[in-house]
Amino acid sequence: GRTPADRVSATGYSWTLVAENLAMRTGREFMSDTDFAHAILQQWIDSPGHNQNLLVPSATECGVAVGTNQANGKTFAVMIYTATSEAR
Repeated sequence: GRTPADRVSATGYSWTLVAENLAMRTGREFMSDTDFAHAILQQWIDSPGHNQNLLVPSATECGVAVGTNQANGKTFAVMIYTATSEAR
């Protein structure tokens, strides 16, 4: 498996910081999009390591993706936090 830094580097992004939060939940069909987002965020806040990534002060950009495996109903959410080594 590739690391978050490997995946970010593969895009050509020049970075000085990469951090990642990943979550998986089942039963999303019973939740609104807003409730799902709140549940994932709370899951990350309640986890010391994930919360540390949420609060990293040097992160200047982030990307978010959510996808559901229709075969098993599992929904995955990922948030990548970065800081660039290039002026933008």
